[in-house]
Amino acid sequence: MIQIFRNPNVNFIKLRFFAYVISAIMVAAGIVGIVNIVRGTANLGIDFSGGTIVTVKFEKEVDIAQIRQILDANGLKEAGIQTFAEATGLPKNKVSIRMKKSGEKTGEIGDKIEKMFAEKYPVIPQYSVEKAEQVKADVVFTLLFVNKVEAFKVKNLVDKSLTVTSSEEKDGKVILKIKRPGAKIDELQAKVKALLDRDLPAKRAFTRDSTEDIGPALSKKLTGQAVFAVIISLLAITLYILIRFDSKIAGRGLFGVSAAVATLHDILALVGFVYLMNIEFSILIMTSILTIAGYSLTDTVVVFDRIRDNLKLRAKDEFGVIINASVNEVLSRTIMTSVTVLIAALSLWIFGGEVLHKFSEVLLFGVVLGTYSSWFVASPILYEYEKNHSRNLPVKK
Repeated sequence: MIQIFRNPNVNFIKLRFFAYVISAIMVAAGIVGIVNIVRGTANLGIDFSGGTIVTVKFEKEVDIAQIRQILDANGLKEAGIQTFAEATGLPKNKVSIRMKKSGEKTGEIGDKIEKMFAEKYPVIPQYSVEKAEQVKADVVFTLLFVNKVEAFKVKNLVDKSLTVTSSEEKDGKVILKIKRPGAKIDELQAKVKALLDRDLPAKRAFTRDSTEDIGPALSKKLTGQAVFAVIISLLAITLYILIRFDSKIAGRGLFGVSAAVATLHDILALVGFVYLMNIEFSILIMTSILTIAGYSLTDTVVVFDRIRDNLKLRAKDEFGVIINASVNEVLSRTIMTSVTVLIAALSLWIFGGEVLHKFSEVLLFGVVLGTYSSWFVASPILYEYEKNHSRNLPVKK
């Protein structure tokens, strides 16, 4: 394995008191954040606070940057935007716009967004008049249709009011000859367009698919589910560590408890970070927090594994020395893993766009936090327990 440090000898146990202060501040911020989330005074996404989701379907694939620009220009800077396709392999021509609860009614918000887009996305005509010219007694129209239309059908549409001499298809276009009954060419063209528009009207560039209101009841349900997910994850972590470290070493149960406490510490610290940075607390951010909880657990297990091995190999050493030695032995591995994940999270932050920007910010902070907690939270808890309850840990025979 590549060694970043040669024989590191950092006294993590000695530094634990500084870490306690830092951790206490982060946990306090997390508790304040949770209180404000429960009270509804934090920056909550519509998943937790309620709001409106407007879904708009476009004829063609849309540019999310342009949608953002339109909404920002109309005072909807806080709206969340997501593009998606109707099915796999199709272009992303649907846009979901999520907005927090406001004084406006659900229908009014949908109408407002529809009006914004109508100004920026004009209607799409189904045909165009490429040329209209006088040829002897007739006026010859060259018509180009977006979707193929048979020449005889075009003749039937126009022949109801005007005298069509002939109609034919040529190079994907319809050539229509109409007798000119003394009218000017532009007047005749207006009549032709009026007749065609009656049966082939211009299409709108978009249609509003749905307008959905997320009420307080659903928001409370999602909040309860989020809390439940955290509790279940902590219980699962404790159970996993208890099974994973099933030796007869004294303090066996505390391996699981230490890991759970470290994970709870990370969750609270991340909630505090989100609250202090005024990041909108949404399902996506909740996902990033639980992702970091899993990452932190993995790092903690690596450290605990080495501590357990050294308890058998260095049974005569003081427990604090064993912990320091164990953390130092995996220091290079831990840092390399953290740097790798940081690079991935940084890539998301740079290239992920508006939707993933805050998500990746939480990941970046969380990776550093998870590494810190395995060194200065999980391991010191084991040390404090041994120091106060068991001076000599028995070795498994």
